[in-house]
Amino acid sequence: MNIQLLDLKALYIDGYKESGNISINSELKLSDINPLVGNLDPVGVENFKKEVTSIIIGSRGVRPKSKPDPISALLMNADLSNGNEPINEEAYLLFERGRIADKWRGNKIGKLNELMACMLPNVIKSESGQLDLQVPDKKLIAEVKNRFNTMNAASAIKTRKNMHSLVYQNSSRFKGFKAILVERIPKSSGEQAYFSPSNPDTGEKTPDTDLIVRKGLQQFLTECGGPLLYIQGIILIAQVLVENHLLPRDYDMRFIFKLLKESLS
Repeated sequence: MNIQLLDLKALYIDGYKESGNISINSELKLSDINPLVGNLDPVGVENFKKEVTSIIIGSRGVRPKSKPDPISALLMNADLSNGNEPINEEAYLLFERGRIADKWRGNKIGKLNELMACMLPNVIKSESGQLDLQVPDKKLIAEVKNRFNTMNAASAIKTRKNMHSLVYQNSSRFKGFKAILVERIPKSSGEQAYFSPSNPDTGEKTPDTDLIVRKGLQQFLTECGGPLLYIQGIILIAQVLVENHLLPRDYDMRFIFKLLKESLS
C-alpha cells in the first residue's frame, strides 16, 4: 500500500473519517509512507535529521543528577494495580532515568520545532536577540513554543513587549510585519487569536492588535506554505529512529497520528 500525505492530513488534521484508500482505523505502516521531501530545503531536511540523531544519542547518556525523593518513591505504589509488586530500588531508579531522559528530550524539542519550520525554503532562523523565525516573503516573525502553557505570566508579557517593539518601532526592520506566538500543542484548535497577555504587576491587559497574534504550529506552517510539513516532520523522525534500529520499518504509525489529532484539537 502507498499511503499519501494528503490522506493522512485529511484524517488526522482535517477530521475526516476516511480519505483515499485509508480510514481512521487503517493500519499505517511506516514503510508504506513516503514523506516526499522534494518541496523542502535539502539543507533544512539534513539539519532536522541531524538534530533528531543528536537527541537519540544524547538520551542514552542522560543520568539523574538530582537527589532521590523517598516520599515520591513511596507514593509511586499508589498507581500499582492489584497483583503488582511494590516499588523497589531497581524500579525507582529505572523510573528516574526515564523521567530525566524525557525531561531532557523535552528541552531539545523546542529546537526541533524551529528546525522543522526551517525545512521550508522561505523560513529562516533568526539571529540571537530576535524572535525564533523569520518568513520575509510573508512579512512574518515568530516565537515558537512547544505547548500553550510553556510561558508564565512574566515571560508572556516580556515576549509581548518584544513583539510590539519589533513590529511597531520605526527603527525596526520588522516594522509592519506580523508577530506570531506559535504553539505546537495549542490550548484549543490553534486557530489565530490575539496575543494580549495581562501584565502580572498591574493586572492590565495588553491591547489587541492584528500584528501580534498566537496560533498553532500547523496553522503557522500552512500560512508559510507547508500544510503537510508537520506530518512530514513526524515521518522523518520515525525514519531516523528506524535507521538507528529503534523502530521496525513496518511500525504502525496509527498511534502517533492519533496523538497528533488529539494534540491539535
